[in-house]
Amino acid sequence: MSAAVPLRRRGAGWPAYLAAARVSARHAWATRGDAFGRTAFLGVLLFIFGRLWHSVAADGGTQDARAYLWYLAVTEWVLLSVPGVHLDVMADVRSGDLAYRLSRPVSYLGTRVAEALGTLVVRLAILGPASKPHREVRTLEAVEV
Repeated sequence: MSAAVPLRRRGAGWPAYLAAARVSARHAWATRGDAFGRTAFLGVLLFIFGRLWHSVAADGGTQDARAYLWYLAVTEWVLLSVPGVHLDVMADVRSGDLAYRLSRPVSYLGTRVAEALGTLVVRLAILGPASKPHREVRTLEAVEV
């Protein structure tokens, strides 16, 4: 009988994915103009909806406009920070780079996810302070005189 040979995993392991995430984070920091554009969009969005919910609260529509604004701020913070991994995969398929990248000793999908996580960390850090509503929306009790 032959001895059982332990299976070896294909790939370079976690250090390769951490390196991909680190390079992606550095690239995201170097091109942070995109994140600042998203920050401006988030600020405009929060301002518009804050004023809208302030008007609705003044007309007696809701008593918890502040909670709505916080909900919008947190959800948009996350949604605007997530990079489009599917767009990178689509571009690799269309350009033919996928065949080249599949022959590497690291997982293609693992590398793409690690790159996305590196970008995500930088975007979350940049968009985080902007996602806090700066002006509190007054509730119905504060509006009535």
